[in-house]
Amino acid sequence: LMTHGNEEEVFLTDTSIKMKSFLSYFNAENCKELQLKPKIFIIQACRGTGLGGGVE
Repeated sequence: LMTHGNEEEVFLTDTSIKMKSFLSYFNAENCKELQLKPKIFIIQACRGTGLGGGVE
C-alpha cells in the first residue's frame, strides 16, 4: 500500500480509512481463509506533519 496518511489513518482516492479498520479485513473473524496464516503488510505512507530532509 503506497499512499499518504497520518498517525491513525491512510488516505484513499476519495476517502480515508483507519489503519485498525484496514487490518481488521484480514483477521480470522473477517477472513476465515487466512486464519492461522502469516500476514505481511508493506505500507509506504507518510504519517506525520513534518517535512522530510530530502536527498542531495
